[in-house]
Amino acid sequence: DFDKEPYEVLAVEWVELFVAGEKSLTLCPGFTEVQKTLADHGIRQIILSSSEREMLMRHLHILGVADAFDHVIGLDNIYAGGKAETAKRRFGDNQADAVMIGDTTHDADTARAMGADCILYSGGHCGRDALLACGFPVVDRLTDVLPLIL
Repeated sequence: DFDKEPYEVLAVEWVELFVAGEKSLTLCPGFTEVQKTLADHGIRQIILSSSEREMLMRHLHILGVADAFDHVIGLDNIYAGGKAETAKRRFGDNQADAVMIGDTTHDADTARAMGADCILYSGGHCGRDALLACGFPVVDRLTDVLPLIL
């Protein structure tokens, strides 16, 4: 209830809790195989995140994958807003040759705003039923994106 506790206060608390646990971050099962296979096929890989950019880069370094991406795009604040707008500003709204791999309904909305295709992964932030309602393919294993892309 944002009337009782403003979002701006909750966002700061959430980031503090997340940072406290960041040493235990792990990659999603199948990430390394997917990332390497896409790279071997010459497919550019970009992270577009609602996370604050410096925190995002720190996490990528902790995970040992900071150099695995062609670009890393994060926000300049911790409030997780404006991902679709950031994508449209950066890439435009006619990205018919792009595929976003995401794990939230917001990722689906962002892909639509960019004119991109989307594959949603049910092992992340949103449940399978919510993702299915978005109208894009949903995979339960990250490696299942490969036959959909290649």
